[in-house]
Amino acid sequence: MNTSKLILLLQTFSKDEMKAFADYVQSPYFNKREAPVLLLNVLIPYYPDFAKLKPEKVFKKAFPDKPTYSEAYLRNVLSDLYALAEDFLGIEATRKSPLFIANLVYRLMEKGQYKMAEANLERMEALLKTNPYTVDIYSMLCYYYKLKMIFHSLQYQRLLLSKACQEYATALRNQCLSDVLESYSTMISLQLIHYHYDFNTDFLKRFTGMLQPDDVKNEPQLTVLYYTLQLKIQPDWQTWHNLHDCLQQNKEKLEGSIIFNSNAELIDFITQQNKIGNKQPPGIRERHFALLEENIALLEKGKQPYMFNYFEAIVTIGIALKGSNWAKQYIYLNSPKLSDNLREGLTAYCLAKLYFYEKDYTETIAILNAISPFYHHYYFPVKGLLLCAYYEIDNYDAFMNTINSFKKTLTNHPELAQNSRIAFSNMANIMLKLYHLRIQYNPKTANQLEQMIKNQELSLDVRKWIESKFNDLKPN
Repeated sequence: MNTSKLILLLQTFSKDEMKAFADYVQSPYFNKREAPVLLLNVLIPYYPDFAKLKPEKVFKKAFPDKPTYSEAYLRNVLSDLYALAEDFLGIEATRKSPLFIANLVYRLMEKGQYKMAEANLERMEALLKTNPYTVDIYSMLCYYYKLKMIFHSLQYQRLLLSKACQEYATALRNQCLSDVLESYSTMISLQLIHYHYDFNTDFLKRFTGMLQPDDVKNEPQLTVLYYTLQLKIQPDWQTWHNLHDCLQQNKEKLEGSIIFNSNAELIDFITQQNKIGNKQPPGIRERHFALLEENIALLEKGKQPYMFNYFEAIVTIGIALKGSNWAKQYIYLNSPKLSDNLREGLTAYCLAKLYFYEKDYTETIAILNAISPFYHHYYFPVKGLLLCAYYEIDNYDAFMNTINSFKKTLTNHPELAQNSRIAFSNMANIMLKLYHLRIQYNPKTANQLEQMIKNQELSLDVRKWIESKFNDLKPN
């Protein structure tokens, strides 16, 4: 019973929400059935953790008129109560939103109650000013000014109607720009990161090509979206700094999800530059770490689990910036915040990276070989690190068995994202050539390998390790 949808949802309720939900369930307007009321009354004393719930005991207390325990009946009432809980959350969110007031204004105007409609328009305006940085602010402003136009038209207030019309046009412009910039940016991301889709972006390319920074300078959200798109269209460090500086200057005026998504773009750009081996400007690694920490904090604020790639990146960069002891403590303190399906495997993988950094290759191999498959994205990184460890201890047979398995799995997964496929294939080819060069040094092979390292995508930690091993093989 503790794992039922209802109990898991009720565990997230605040005290005020729980009290309001009890009132909601008892209201005949929202619920005309007695059984959910009886069940909730029995469950409330168990709030907030709902520990030690025994279905038979709960059933007997809630439904004393039932002669025998019925699991099916209890399950049905739990389902009814869960449906009420969902409706309650939806209504609570709606009642506190500008949309609720907007719909009320429209209905009041339909009924000719203009004074009350005007009062609620003022209420809606105050609410929008109180929280002007929500994701849907532009659509809400469009609705608000559209209602004002209707209101002033019905009241024959021509001057106020004209003013509202201009304000509506401005809000509509901002909404359109926001939607276009965000949609086009998403299309580019999907093409770069995931699978190819033949997007038709001709119009979007022409439209956004006309935009200049001055066109959006008075709207922080639009400015951030503009520079986010520019970073994808023109990926260079100057554009990265433009977006980064814009975020720092306007952070207090931006909603959390906008900050998170823009930080993610900055992080992805740094990661991509590392993969292709481009030189970083001074201080970028520290900024990279700060961006990761900020996004992790935003996830915690929203009560979301840690993202696997951020967790791994913080550990990897943290080893270099703060040392292995800090990284080990970070892993143990924060691995419980990972999703259940990732926690065990990703924790082990990060620990293996830590031991590899400390040059304890035996422990690295033991951990990696004990990792059971936990997430398909991590098969290749796990095997890649295992290849590095086998190279370090000079176990050629284990190295070759692993690399053959690696290549076979790569061939058997044609659905793998193209950029990932290229990076993993590059790594396998380079490492195989590196080992052959170790067995018998050849200047021609060495030159080929050097060009491959320079010109092909690799993850930052693998690239640095390969460059180090390659330099060790060069004759004095």
